[in-house]
Amino acid sequence: MKVLKVVLSSMILLAQLSCSKGAGEASSKETKEEKKEAYFSYEFNDGADTLVVNVNKTPEKAVLFSHFMTEMFLALGLGDKIVVATEEGPILPEFKEAYDKIPVRLKGHHAIYSKEEFLLSGVDFVSGWDGAIKAEATGTPQELIDKGIYPFIAKAVRDNETLETVYEDFYTLGKIFKVEKNAEKVVSEMKAKLENAQKNFIKKENKPKVLVFSVIENGLYISAGLTTDLINRAGGQNVYADQSADHVFVSYESLVDRNPEIIIIADMEGEGRSSYEDKKKALKEHPALKNLPAVKNDNIHKIALEDISPGVRNIDFIIKLNKLLYEK
Repeated sequence: MKVLKVVLSSMILLAQLSCSKGAGEASSKETKEEKKEAYFSYEFNDGADTLVVNVNKTPEKAVLFSHFMTEMFLALGLGDKIVVATEEGPILPEFKEAYDKIPVRLKGHHAIYSKEEFLLSGVDFVSGWDGAIKAEATGTPQELIDKGIYPFIAKAVRDNETLETVYEDFYTLGKIFKVEKNAEKVVSEMKAKLENAQKNFIKKENKPKVLVFSVIENGLYISAGLTTDLINRAGGQNVYADQSADHVFVSYESLVDRNPEIIIIADMEGEGRSSYEDKKKALKEHPALKNLPAVKNDNIHKIALEDISPGVRNIDFIIKLNKLLYEK
């Protein structure tokens, strides 16, 4: 009887070990399959969270909370993948037809779209400005990933980025959506356009001092980051080149010390936004700013915010700025 009990105990133990081994092998196999399924990985970084996003299926329904990302998608031929887009000013003419086919088109900088509407859209990819993806609007980045929704923030909106980073963002989107050839075409055309234009650029050793800002209210929100690189390529110098972020609040006093020779106002359309004319008037009426060389000489010019946001417009901004700096 004791022998029988020992035999039975041994058989049960062997069975348990076999099951445990089988489960371990199955688990290991599943992990390998999961890794194999992810055909591309990228880093999500919005300044608050840094996560690795593993892409194992091509996104079909993108929600885009910025104008520049909408145009990046359209440039890549991904209009049919957009279910919600954002327009902060006129869409480039070459993209207008494709844009008009997008089911939901939001208007204005930081346009409002409820979390309920967002989730009901069937979204599986979301992008926009670095503050667009948050708990109350979309869910946290990790919550989105857990739901099978890929969050994406263009690397070029981070601190101290350059035009090369814009190209990198196009390549990354190309890999996510499996349109690598389209991405290569977009980047090649941007590079060729800039190279051809630079043959006729006027440049001087003493680069003109440039200020780019978007908001004036008890100070200014100025542009640095990517904008600094674009200004450098145009033959100018950003008076706030020592700032790293793309959007920084500065005092009026600091601007007086930096003494810009040319001022570029990045216009943002939307409800409650001051117009370009209002901002220009504020410069001319401010007791300290009205004596700046750029203000006294009325060397103040308007661009769209999208011109200095990552995307296909960056090349045209560089070309335009070079003319403003040197052609009289």
